[in-house]
Amino acid sequence: MSKLLANQIANYNDNGPVEVKEGVNIPTGKPLQVAGGSGTSGQFLKSTGSSVDWEDFPTIPNAQVNVDWNSTSGVSQIINKPTLATVATSGSYNDLLNQPTIPAAQVQADWSENQSGSLRFIKNKPNIFSGAYSDLTGRPTVPAVLNDLADVSITAPNDGEYVQWNASQTRWVTGTGSAGIQNLVEDTTPQLGGDLDATGFSIDMGANNINDAKVGEWNNAYGWGNHAAQGYLTSYTDTTYSQACIGDAVGVKVRLSASSGVVDDILITAGTGITIDSIGTEGFRINSSGGGGGGGGATVTTSDAAPSTPSDGDLWWKSNEGRLKVYYDDGSGTQWVDASPPLSPSFTPKISNNTVSLEAKYNTLTQQHYLEQVGHILPSANATYDIGSADKKVRHLFLSDNSVWLGEDVKMSRYDGKVKFYTRSKTKTPTPITTAGGDLAGCISYVNLQYPNRPGTVNAGTLLLSDWLEYYCDITSVAIGTYSPEDLWAAETSGDFAADDWSERQVFHQSGKYVAPQLNDDAGEYDLSTGSSFLRTSALADFPVKIIGSQAVEGTVVEVTVYVPQGSTPRTMTTLSIDGTDATQATITGTTEANTTNTFTIKAIYFGGVWKATVAIG
Repeated sequence: MSKLLANQIANYNDNGPVEVKEGVNIPTGKPLQVAGGSGTSGQFLKSTGSSVDWEDFPTIPNAQVNVDWNSTSGVSQIINKPTLATVATSGSYNDLLNQPTIPAAQVQADWSENQSGSLRFIKNKPNIFSGAYSDLTGRPTVPAVLNDLADVSITAPNDGEYVQWNASQTRWVTGTGSAGIQNLVEDTTPQLGGDLDATGFSIDMGANNINDAKVGEWNNAYGWGNHAAQGYLTSYTDTTYSQACIGDAVGVKVRLSASSGVVDDILITAGTGITIDSIGTEGFRINSSGGGGGGGGATVTTSDAAPSTPSDGDLWWKSNEGRLKVYYDDGSGTQWVDASPPLSPSFTPKISNNTVSLEAKYNTLTQQHYLEQVGHILPSANATYDIGSADKKVRHLFLSDNSVWLGEDVKMSRYDGKVKFYTRSKTKTPTPITTAGGDLAGCISYVNLQYPNRPGTVNAGTLLLSDWLEYYCDITSVAIGTYSPEDLWAAETSGDFAADDWSERQVFHQSGKYVAPQLNDDAGEYDLSTGSSFLRTSALADFPVKIIGSQAVEGTVVEVTVYVPQGSTPRTMTTLSIDGTDATQATITGTTEANTTNTFTIKAIYFGGVWKATVAIG
């Protein structure tokens, strides 16, 4: 090995490298040669792997510039530009070459147009049949008299003659002999081949006639049942009644007096806020002084016939039936209805007013008796009546998926095979009302106007379900009662569900066990309505945690556990946000471990207008 030292050259090995220990100084004007060459100006030495060689520096082109369609020189010029037609840059139809000829606008055809040069003229119109029988071709010959028929031979018919079939002549000829049965007496055993139609006529029995009216009376009597044991009423002497209204200390008496002298009084007592005056032979007046209703009074009439000009709320004692009726306006029509309808007889299994009904039925397949209901079941007072009792319980209760409200705030429903509880947000106007243009202030104003005597202060915390429903009906101009709670707070399975209308959503599941929701990327959100434990997979880098489903209310606590399967490089949390707001404090304790599953236990509280949290890694 040869070495070049500071003041000497030592050659220890032929063809060995020379080591420059203190550096090489090349005097001015002296070349540095490689393989016998000293290179040219600007070249540099470059290793070839086994030696070195002189190399030129690469040529760096000029900086690029934007091309310019209008440029005529330099690097910004576009060469070989095509020649464009004027329309290519103007976009105007007027600059097009070889423009097509566009015909005039089409017009509606007119059957009555006779000018062949008009666009409304219809060519080759068919000739339309006039509709007259005489204009038909091939029309049949219609016989004018019976003898015009081919198989009838009656030359000169006489009054009273009839037609009979002659089999030997195969023709209809003038009949001979009796013209049929002239009287049923001739046939001692008559048989009818169908119904006997005696509409508008009577059957003469000699001393009496049978007619439609009498048969109807017999059918009614048949429907009363067999009263042979009790005896049948053949006469009744009290055929005349008179009525009168007589004042009473507590109200008024409606007195019915029979011609036999029997008197029946019906006492009508005036309740709280009610006065009765204008008592006369034909009726009296009831006046209401209570709150919530209109002024004036209802007129009470006793008569066989209905009053000719009744008003809504008027009473009528129908004296020939002994029934008290009220004139009722249901919004779609008016009619007299029983003020106290008679009980349904034992043989009638259905109670109905043609709108709602309750009917006793029997299922022959299951051999079960049951009541079929048409319409809602509503108690007459709030929170007063029960279904079943402590010692008489209802055996089974079958409900729909979205049907149970507990009080004014909590709803229970079935979701994804589990029971789920929802707490209505009292600080949030239901989404459908907001969509319809309503708001909290509008609902409060509506309730104060409709219920001025409601005790307490009406605010967001005291508004009832019924208040929101009535207000929704009002702003959408529909009748009160049109909407149900599901119209404002839709089921989670529907497309109209609004998560922020609920302050809490909690799934009821077995304690200590449930399937944790899984998130696979950083965009996923940890929805508290689905649980408080989550599985975060595919954590290839440090990750954020975005919690939703809480509410920024002072003192609100959020507790979440996130399970993270770690790889060879363990990952940790970067940021914590709750409902889109970053936590101002997120203190992390503990250390992540590779190739294991870490838990990130997050405890946060909304305090002082900010979220503060601790995260324990385990």
